[in-house]
Amino acid sequence: MARIEEETRQFVSRCVAKMGKEFLANVGTVNVAKDLDAIRAALGDDKLTYLGYSYGTRIGSAYAEAYPSGCAR
Repeated sequence: MARIEEETRQFVSRCVAKMGKEFLANVGTVNVAKDLDAIRAALGDDKLTYLGYSYGTRIGSAYAEAYPSGCAR
């Protein structure tokens, strides 16, 4: 277990060094939901119609939580 924890720490350190904290602070499911809403608005749609599989279901759920009035189905 200690080896896995150390490998994970090293991986995270490399990610931060390569991408930067500012970038990584804006990466994640909540940010994808925000991006989907920005796309919906840019297209001029009142509601988002979205179908997601696997991890995509989590994205859809995050969108519905953040923008319940923006969901078509």
